Amino acid sequence: MYVSYTASLLPIIIGLIFLKSLNREVKIYLLLFCISFVSDLLCSYLSIKKQNNLFVLNIYYLVESCLLFIIISLRKDKILKRLVIFSFVFYILYWFWFVILENHLFTFNSFEECIKSLIFIFLFMYVMVIESRNEELELIKSYRFWFFLGYLIYFTSTFILYATATWHIYNSNQVVMNYTWQIHSVVQIIANLILAYSVLCYSRHRNLYSSYS
Repeated sequence: MYVSYTASLLPIIIGLIFLKSLNREVKIYLLLFCISFVSDLLCSYLSIKKQNNLFVLNIYYLVESCLLFIIISLRKDKILKRLVIFSFVFYILYWFWFVILENHLFTFNSFEECIKSLIFIFLFMYVMVIESRNEELELIKSYRFWFFLGYLIYFTSTFILYATATWHIYNSNQVVMNYTWQIHSVVQIIANLILAYSVLCYSRHRNLYSSYS
């Protein structure tokens, strides 16, 4: 747990160190990191108090998605913007129907997270293809590449985690999620390290991004 929290804090610490030099986009990254960390702390606190923390997760998932849609839409690509608008409208309607109408904020909604993960996996892969075609900047020096790579890894792991939420091991009452959760925790640490590097990458190479869009 402590290693996970430390990894979650790392991109926040780096962002705060270089805060004055960050552009608007990377500041939105930082806001997302902060909201994620606060959500994790609140969920842990409620869990320790033996109180239902699922409403925090459900609200966080919505806020996280909205911020990610905003971040993706900052990329100047017409096709991407249309994909973002369509995905955003679909997800908001789906979240409201599935989380609020079909269930409620205090229930576990693995299917909603699977749908969300698939949406962002597709969008992140598309953005990374766009980034790879940019001849003005080496891919390894692209802070966006590292940011979207971190989240692509995270959401791929998240999809596997929630897709196995109801799978039971043969002749056992245990669900596969008990094991995939451990793998997901390690992947989350790796993803946070990559996200931390995305902020550091921007700070190290920010002079290269004046014409970068």
